[in-house]
Amino acid sequence: MNQCLHGIRGVLVLWVISFYLTRNGFLDVPVLNHLFLLGWLGIHLLFMLVAYAMTAAWMNNEAKDNAFGPYIIRRLACLYPSYFVSFLLLWLLFAFFELETFSGFGDIFGHFLLLFHLPPLYASPMNAVWSILSVLMLIYLIFPTLMYMMKFLGVLRFLFACFAVMLVYRWMVVYQWQPASLHIDNVNHLPGILGYVAVGMALAYVQGGNKQLHLGWLSLCGLLSAVSFLMINMGMISWYGLGALFFDPLIAITVGLLVHAIGQWSLLSKALMHWFSGMWCQRLGNLSYGLLLWHLTVFKLLSVFLSGWLFYAVATAAVMLLAWLNYEFIERRFMVDQSV
Repeated sequence: MNQCLHGIRGVLVLWVISFYLTRNGFLDVPVLNHLFLLGWLGIHLLFMLVAYAMTAAWMNNEAKDNAFGPYIIRRLACLYPSYFVSFLLLWLLFAFFELETFSGFGDIFGHFLLLFHLPPLYASPMNAVWSILSVLMLIYLIFPTLMYMMKFLGVLRFLFACFAVMLVYRWMVVYQWQPASLHIDNVNHLPGILGYVAVGMALAYVQGGNKQLHLGWLSLCGLLSAVSFLMINMGMISWYGLGALFFDPLIAITVGLLVHAIGQWSLLSKALMHWFSGMWCQRLGNLSYGLLLWHLTVFKLLSVFLSGWLFYAVATAAVMLLAWLNYEFIERRFMVDQSV
């Protein structure tokens, strides 16, 4: 199972990369641009995958391994070493080319702790992709509490509680805090994507289920998701209103039910597990963290000096090389497991 999750992570990261490159003007494929720009959804699905993997690992570990100390050490070993290397190198590059400087100690401290856009620091990441790592860090910190909540409340009440937090937070961002003090991207901070985390945890925690019931809920939620997506794209409802409030929660529920339904269909689930466990998906999974860390920075820096096909060739090669070096000489030295 870990191999399959590892391969899925690689594919999702590739989708996320296409989103960042398209949004920043480095990738333009007219036929695929709409799909690439939906890569923000790939970010949320990554959080769901992380929650699923951590829950499965938590349930399989002995009780002593689930103590907060050993748990957080394992999580930080997966996240921090590669981030620190990219942070220091980027800091030096930005200083050398005079591209950006820190606004003060709070900015440096925010980068050091991977806590962005939180009062009183309000640090803005030098690399926009680091915002993903900031949310991931918060997930790591509250995950043990979420596990105890799910055991105490039961899966259904736990899901309702997390989705209630998700909807209330989004409502506050969209209708109470906008537009004076917060940007709409704030709906993508941890409270706003808590439903994805909860669904991932519940999928790992719950075994079995009634196939017909789940497929019925899948059909309903899938239909509602499709209708809301079409209404957003046709301008009937605004993403900066009802779209931001309800579309993501619907997608989270739909994906969760879809994964559960696939798990009931053994032939399809075995085929997908075989494909994601294959050599190329595994290699992509190995490089995924390095690709995520370096792709946008390399493209931005090289765009100053190169253009045309040479720019794309050199930038792609540089990102692949950095991702490989990151995996071989940093991640493999610190990573305790590949559960995330």
